Amino acid sequence: MIKRLKDLRGRPSRGKNKRRRSARKRGDGKAAKAPTPAEKASRRSGRSLLRLLGLRRKNRRLRKPTPAAGIRVTPPPAELVERTCKSEVDPELANSAVASAELPERAAAAKGARGARVRGALVSAAKQAGRAALRTFEVLLLLAVLGGLGLAGYHGYKRLSKTQYFNVDKIVIEGARRTIPAQLRAAVDPLRGQPIFRVDTAQISRALERHPWIARVDVRRDLPRTLRVIVHERDARALLRFGSRLYLVDAQGVIFKRAQRGETEGLPLVSGLDRATLLKNRVYARLWIQRALSVIARYYAQPRPPLSEVRLGTQGELTLFLRRGGIALRFGRTFSEERLRKLDAVWRALGPKKVKRLRALLLDHEARADRVIARLSPR
Repeated sequence: MIKRLKDLRGRPSRGKNKRRRSARKRGDGKAAKAPTPAEKASRRSGRSLLRLLGLRRKNRRLRKPTPAAGIRVTPPPAELVERTCKSEVDPELANSAVASAELPERAAAAKGARGARVRGALVSAAKQAGRAALRTFEVLLLLAVLGGLGLAGYHGYKRLSKTQYFNVDKIVIEGARRTIPAQLRAAVDPLRGQPIFRVDTAQISRALERHPWIARVDVRRDLPRTLRVIVHERDARALLRFGSRLYLVDAQGVIFKRAQRGETEGLPLVSGLDRATLLKNRVYARLWIQRALSVIARYYAQPRPPLSEVRLGTQGELTLFLRRGGIALRFGRTFSEERLRKLDAVWRALGPKKVKRLRALLLDHEARADRVIARLSPR
């Protein structure tokens, strides 16, 4: 029986026989002897036995062959099949039969898993495509809304700019103390009667900021017919001498104009910087002026006698001169809060009578920081 099964397995496959039959029909194949009815019946019985043992899978695409006329094919008895499976079948063949029997189930399970993965991928791709389409629709809708609003605003602006209801009728100037309001009004009076939406506020600001006393100008529209001009003037903090001329310096250390009569009252003079240094090294000159302004601000942080001059030497030596009596306060290279407290203490200790005789106060003793030297005039 085993030998017969092996002989059947070694025979050509049905596909090869089919190709040979096709070749014979076309006439280009080799002539082969047709099998007898007995051989056909023997082959069918062998194939049926292989299917029962699981050693051969049934080809569902092929039709079941019909037996030849006059020949009756009887399947092998069940006892023979069972005995063959139990005793005569090789264990390797039996294991291969079991594995062949499990192949359809595994193939079906793998096919189901692949189908589930494919369906999941399709659903995920559909969701992503739907979300992308929704985002695209939202962006297009937003652009359409913004475009509509912009177009409506443009046409509304064009219509409002043509009406005379929004023509400039009133100009208000605020914050002008040093500058003459009449000069500023002469610069902005030509704007009367013009549409308020067509007024170039930036150009007006630049034109007014050419005035030396003006640091910044803000121009605002107060609908329907008022134009408001807010002036931010410079704050003069000190005077700077170049030769016989005095110049005004603001809080940022900017020399903004030549001093006129009536503009120097109450301002201390900053000396020690020559014109050649200013023109040669503007950065150093700016820092030098800012240090002098810092000294003035720290000195006036407490109620103290007014200053007339702040002198900075070439090595950084600092000397302050009081307006009353021209008293010199020499601080040296270090101007600290400690030395200012010593100045206040000496000022209180001297009293009003000795202060009138005071000519100089030396606070720059480097070896003895706690020593202060006062120079008095004779009685």
